Formats: sequence, C-alpha cells, structure tokens
Amino acid sequence: MEGIHEAVEQIVHTYGTNDPFRLSQLLHIHLLPSRTPAGMWGILYRQDQGAFFGYDVHADASSQCLYVAHGIAHLVLHRDHDPLFIELDEPGPSAWETEAREFAVWLLHGAQTVDRLGSQRMIP
Repeated sequence: MEGIHEAVEQIVHTYGTNDPFRLSQLLHIHLLPSRTPAGMWGILYRQDQGAFFGYDVHADASSQCLYVAHGIAHLVLHRDHDPLFIELDEPGPSAWETEAREFAVWLLHGAQTVDRLGSQRMIP
C-alpha cells in the first residue's frame, strides 16, 4: 500500500488540499450528486474531456466525502483500466476496490503533507 500512500501524498502536495470536493474541481471531475439505487453509492465514468462521478446525495456528509475520495482514487490509480466504475455494496471487493478504499481513507485521514503545508486538514 506504500505506492497508494505516495500517490495520495503527491496529489495533496501538488494541489495543496485533501478536500475531495476541491480536488474534484482541480482534476476536472464533474460531480453529479443524485439519488442512487439501494446498494449503489457511486458511478465514475471517465472520458477524454474529463470524468463524471455520480454519488448518493442522500448519504451523510462524511460518507459523501468518502465516496468522492474513492472516485478520485479510481481516476488517479486506475486511469489505464476500464473507464467505468460502478460502486456497489459487495461482500468481497476486487483488488481495484481495495486500492481505491485505501487511497480514500489515506486522503481523508492520513495525508501528513497537508499538515506540513499548513493547510486545513479535513476530517469528515
């Protein structure tokens, strides 16, 4: 998971924030807050002009932060893979999902670079 932590540190250092909503703007991810069907909490679709991430707007605020951070993770870590990720509640996540979850948690709770930059640290 060291490579994932390094990816988070790099993105935080580059953009000066670990706020997933601000990072979405900077990374040209168009957020589409909406109501999702039961068991689905997000859909990421990437194309040449940018990416689109729909997430469950009826989730609590900290979950929404986690969902958006997770979408960013797929964009950063899995750019060379399928451009469509559908996020479902599932008992056994794939390796890609495990990586995206690790990235999201590290972005929100473990990015020490934010403290070194003197930026506000976002704790959902």
